Amino acid sequence: MRSEDGPRERQPIFNAPPATLWTCGVLVAIYLLLNLVGPGLQSWLLTNFAFISELFQAQFATPGIGIRPLVMSSLVTHGLIHLELGHMVLNTGFLLAFGSFVERRHGALGFLLLFAGSAAAGALTELAFIGSRQFFLIGASGAVYGMMGAFVATMAVKGRFARSTALNFVMIVLVLNLVLAMLGVSDFLANEAQVAWRAHIGGLVAGLIIAFVLQRLGRPASRR
Repeated sequence: MRSEDGPRERQPIFNAPPATLWTCGVLVAIYLLLNLVGPGLQSWLLTNFAFISELFQAQFATPGIGIRPLVMSSLVTHGLIHLELGHMVLNTGFLLAFGSFVERRHGALGFLLLFAGSAAAGALTELAFIGSRQFFLIGASGAVYGMMGAFVATMAVKGRFARSTALNFVMIVLVLNLVLAMLGVSDFLANEAQVAWRAHIGGLVAGLIIAFVLQRLGRPASRR
């Protein structure tokens, strides 16, 4: 359509910055790949890119298998993997919302740093609490909670009302995770998989810390 002022500008379907949009696209693409390939290839992909506590801990055992880059990278790559549609859609939706905010605030590099750091922190937090028990971790929840933490960190410096809103948000998230832990429920979006609530909290705290550091580094030096 045309108006008196000329052609009408087309609006993008997703008004999200590029790194966030591409990351969400990767989550969808990997979900489709895992559900389209045969069981043999799916098993290989999960073994090499999901976070598997037994393989990770074996690197540091005495005698251990030694540090393996692929196993270490699973601290981050597990956050790109989803097997259930609901799990993937939920995480992708929250990532679009909070990740867009983070990328506009800290840039693509800051977004990627927060995604990777929060995903790794979530996996390590789950490992620290569960200890020697074996578990298998997939999903972007830790990274998504990290984006939420970064959102809270930004709001916390914008005045009393914004700070109060941010603190209330944190309390709601923490209480929700505590309720899930006390009930011991399974994740209704991921069949029999248990909710990795410890990873959620680890990702949230990491996102808070990383965002505060990024804000500090990005703040112009005061004049004397």
